[in-house]
Amino acid sequence: MSVLTLVTLPIGNIDDLSARAKGHLEDTSRVFCEDTRKFGQFMKRAGITKEGKQLTSFHDHSQDKISRLIEQLDSGHDCSIVSDAGSPVISDPAFPLIREALKKGHEINSIPGVSSAIVALELSGLPPQPFHFYGFLPRQGLEEYFDSISGVAGTHLFFESPMRIKQTCQLLAEKYPESQIAILKELTKTYQSVYRFAAKNFSEIENDITYKGEFILAFHIDKVPQVANKTSKKLVGMAEEIIEKGSSKKRLAKILGLILDKDTRDVYSKLIDHP
Repeated sequence: MSVLTLVTLPIGNIDDLSARAKGHLEDTSRVFCEDTRKFGQFMKRAGITKEGKQLTSFHDHSQDKISRLIEQLDSGHDCSIVSDAGSPVISDPAFPLIREALKKGHEINSIPGVSSAIVALELSGLPPQPFHFYGFLPRQGLEEYFDSISGVAGTHLFFESPMRIKQTCQLLAEKYPESQIAILKELTKTYQSVYRFAAKNFSEIENDITYKGEFILAFHIDKVPQVANKTSKKLVGMAEEIIEKGSSKKRLAKILGLILDKDTRDVYSKLIDHP
């Protein structure tokens, strides 16, 4: 069967392109890329000829192309996939294609390179183990999102836009004032910058930051709070009510439903069946 090779490109500094990756891109003839124009410019800067190469656009908005790309593999052609920068599978569109290629029995190969998440972790000064990488933060419901991960100890890393990074840090200052934060921007590029501070002190440094470029936000949750989120608070309240007023099957059904993530009525009916 054919081979689909994932090639990681530099995230900013062209000199980070490995000799192995350059050699592969010189030899490969079929490349799926987010933007054919940008990839063509990259090859020119890297000294890689475009002659004899078939470049095919493949990005988040072209997932309908998967079957056509799989046809190239089915026809016996080895192919490569790249994103504009970094790994084509980290917050980029390669995963659905990889999944389909594996279903058809094709081989997946990886030629690794610089990862923005790992560079950010190294520069953050925050504990590296455990760490959790989430990609881009959601555009809505950010407070609820931070509530949902409040019970997860470790260093958390996210991509964030320059338009929202200030608001996001202000929210973290309110929710986790003692948390240690690192803001990292333009990693490996000329104007790489790192800002390290306690969340509660963000107001003291927010005007020192130039809100342009590509940002990664890292923050550390040292100890998991006993009451981790709104669901936990509700459970605690219901448990206290049972202690004070005694238990009934309806109260037990509510609390067990929350714990088990099941419908209260289903739990209640089972409790009735077992007096």
